[in-house]
Amino acid sequence: MPPPVQAAYKRVAQPQEGENGYQACQTGKSEILPKGWNGFKAKPFESDIQIDHDVEIVVRNGVRLYADVYRPANTTEKVPAVLSWSFYGKKYSALDMLPMTTWHCCVKPSELSGLEKFEGLDPQAWCPQGYAIAIVRGPESSGLEDFEEMYRRSPISSPFWEDKRVDISRVKCPVFIRGSDVSSIRGYLEVSHADKWIQRGSKQEWYELYSVPESTEELNLFFDRYLKGKDNGWEKTPKVRWSALQFGSREAIDNIVLDNFPATTTEYRELFFGENNQLHDIPASKSTTARLIGLPKAVVYISCEDRDDFTVFVILRKKDKNGKDLMHLNFPIDATPVKSIEEIPEKDQASLNLHLGSVGILRASHREIDGSKSIHSQFPFHPHKKEERIPKGTIVKLEIGIWAMGVEFDEGESISVRVGGQYPSIAEYKTWSKPRPEHGLNRGRHTVHFGKDYPSSVILPFI
Repeated sequence: MPPPVQAAYKRVAQPQEGENGYQACQTGKSEILPKGWNGFKAKPFESDIQIDHDVEIVVRNGVRLYADVYRPANTTEKVPAVLSWSFYGKKYSALDMLPMTTWHCCVKPSELSGLEKFEGLDPQAWCPQGYAIAIVRGPESSGLEDFEEMYRRSPISSPFWEDKRVDISRVKCPVFIRGSDVSSIRGYLEVSHADKWIQRGSKQEWYELYSVPESTEELNLFFDRYLKGKDNGWEKTPKVRWSALQFGSREAIDNIVLDNFPATTTEYRELFFGENNQLHDIPASKSTTARLIGLPKAVVYISCEDRDDFTVFVILRKKDKNGKDLMHLNFPIDATPVKSIEEIPEKDQASLNLHLGSVGILRASHREIDGSKSIHSQFPFHPHKKEERIPKGTIVKLEIGIWAMGVEFDEGESISVRVGGQYPSIAEYKTWSKPRPEHGLNRGRHTVHFGKDYPSSVILPFI
């Protein structure tokens, strides 16, 4: 349903035929592409596939949507349909998108048919397994909600922003989550029933989706169990599997089975900021190796002499035995054109192929916490219902949830915590990295306080 408030929209230019795969509406057109079809000179079809173009769907608010439906040909048997949804165009494929990324995210054209909606499943792979793939778009008069304008109107929570929060507790069907961001973890924790599984991998999502056969095979097993009713033993799959990144040119340790998330064996160890840029472990650690999996959190006491609000960024970086910052490669090394991370030229370094570490972000005036809605004490929920400005020079305590982590440490390796005023990232695409407005920028001198009276710290999840 529409949000309960008047929203601002950005006009979207009328798409042009052939641009980003766009085709004019073809309602009523149906065709069969034969086995071996390879119209994009990529991966040929394994079977005949029927395409019903622009099937009209009238949703409950009266809006008409249009779906391309790919399904097994030459059969009247009902098959389950998988909806491929994203904000990309209906015919904008991974073949169109990936060339703008470093190394095409290591996805080979021979692994795609060109009919897959970008970030969606490929009909070439799924129709032979007895599934239909439905790819939907809105009417041509659609616009994009103008988030920048809506934030300008209301920088705190409002009916518009609350409408964006999904009540995951209402999900009653079985759930299989593969992802590494906070929303994936929040989703898993908020699903209120036991038929849920989560797997956090170590590879970039598009590579995993299109280039790791085991990912497709496992998703097929899940769909077969709950969409076709096959008794295939899916329930024996561990509920929680995680990866521990080793960083550098070493492969991650994948498929670590946990009894829950966070694991019930987790030991939360608080390390305090100290003199000489050191973290002080209370009590001192005696272990020479460590595995950190779970939710870290930073507690930072900070002040600003020049402004009454500011944004704080925290990043956890792994260091080698010589104190050098390490990065994690998001692809298997043998899938890349290099033999080690050190060989990657600066022009090819981006967050799609390199991971620096887990990050936490908080606007100081939004520091209020609603513990009743926090997914865990380590990841506080900020309701964003009011701005609490800080008098200039006043020290304020910030509890900053940090993205979930999975990191393996050998003897001599270490971790650093960096607190800063800019997003800690390597070079990004300019389109996605526009500067913030002046009132949202950090200006002047900011001071991080630590010691007995201001115990700034980071709390890490050891297992």
